[in-house]
Amino acid sequence: MSTYDDASLIYYPSGYKAGTAYSLKPTDGSGDLTFTRASSATRVNAEGLIEEASVIGSELVTNGDFATDSDWNKGTGWSIADGKVYFNNPTGTEFSQSLSTTASKYRISFDLDITSGTIQTSFSSPSTSTIQSFTTSGTKTVDITTTASFSRFRFVGIGGSDFSIDNVSVKEVIENNVPRIDYTGGGCGKLLLEPQRTNLVTFSEEFNNWLIPPTFTTIETASLKGSIIFSNFGNAVSQGITLTSNADTTISVFAKKSNWNFLQIRTVNFDASASARTWFDLLNGTVGSTDIPSRHFNQSIEDFGGGWYRCSLTFKSITDLTGSIQLAGSQSNSSTISGANSGEDIFFDMSQVELGSYPTSYIPTTSTAVTRTQDSATKSGISSLIGQTEGVLFFEFDYKKAQINTSLFDTSLNNNDNIYLIALSDFNLRMWVTVGGVNQAIISTGTIPSEGRHKAAMAYKENDCAFYLDGVQVGVDTSCTIPTVDDLLLKTPNQNTQAFMTFPTRLSNAELATLTTL
Repeated sequence: MSTYDDASLIYYPSGYKAGTAYSLKPTDGSGDLTFTRASSATRVNAEGLIEEASVIGSELVTNGDFATDSDWNKGTGWSIADGKVYFNNPTGTEFSQSLSTTASKYRISFDLDITSGTIQTSFSSPSTSTIQSFTTSGTKTVDITTTASFSRFRFVGIGGSDFSIDNVSVKEVIENNVPRIDYTGGGCGKLLLEPQRTNLVTFSEEFNNWLIPPTFTTIETASLKGSIIFSNFGNAVSQGITLTSNADTTISVFAKKSNWNFLQIRTVNFDASASARTWFDLLNGTVGSTDIPSRHFNQSIEDFGGGWYRCSLTFKSITDLTGSIQLAGSQSNSSTISGANSGEDIFFDMSQVELGSYPTSYIPTTSTAVTRTQDSATKSGISSLIGQTEGVLFFEFDYKKAQINTSLFDTSLNNNDNIYLIALSDFNLRMWVTVGGVNQAIISTGTIPSEGRHKAAMAYKENDCAFYLDGVQVGVDTSCTIPTVDDLLLKTPNQNTQAFMTFPTRLSNAELATLTTL
């Protein structure tokens, strides 16, 4: 068997653009996935940093290198010469270019050589957008998010300023419908697909806006977002939360040890005033808990490198919807939280509270809750790439046991004629075949697979279905009818897809074992 030659469609997370995840085969684009998500979303990039998934649009500025004295509207004191624009004037005036924009995010960059004063940049008309000010020389890059359409881009020289600028660029930063190639845990990138979630915490990175604010000190460390944060968290910080339904709820925060080794996550006043408290050992990357009522469950800690861990506590549906969460540093795994004494500190970053039984990718917030919408990757009308009477669906993925009722492969968008892999509430993986909504084959692992990377192959042919997982035959079905299908759907939640392939013919059992061996 030659995997590349025999497969009719091969997807491996690599190239993408807004709205599209490119397949490796076919190479003519007929197998490319249509990707949608009507919001921005974060991912872990190849360097291990958390960032917004985005693509950069085309250049919007004309003559940004000032090769000619044209295309710009010059106020008093502005001049173009020697491939630069200069400003020297005792009164502030504008230097602008007509530029049609919509409500979106834009990345502005330019080289600044400033002798004195201040330069400002913004979009303008019908009203002024967010203004950014600069007082030092160097290459400047800033993102401005607009909430309306604007008709021009401008620089303003503040009165008495003396500077020159060059290499001006304005490009749209596109975040909606951008596939997320995620590198959580290292290794190869995986296509991240998640359900809609809302981060109910406000000021998710600004803990000085929480109740009982911590004392900030000059201690600083590089965060997973590439920024510098400082903290001295001798006292607990807390935030009141009101849940909208009796649902599983997950609290998570990124933390790093400093002089204190332990992080506490606590809930207060939920479940008829019952509280929960979990300790996380940031020195050894382990979790241990006490004071956990029966309605609370599933504490976890995940290593993100650089001393940073994501610590999470999930509790089941509750009766009292109003309460608070608390985060605190601790010197030991005990119920005592010491006061904010000199040199006692812990680093916090990127907090999240979401309805669900497991933590999803980080959703930044400021003064209000923020929702990340659901990811969807589909391909319709590809009957020529999917075997109609026989074939194989292969899927390599990162399995999370906390995720249930998850269809990983579904080759019919109407959910009546299906060949799919699903994880149900008992966490078993199943190959499922239905025709007209009637079950034809159900082959289950019977045991809960371990979390982590797996390879699955579902072979189908009339009266000859087989399911293989990690090189081992899970089971067969010799009395099954095969549906006619021509659509492909990768469904959420949060299954990291490392690769998938379709084969137009049923491979032999020996070939299936080889194909799925880790």
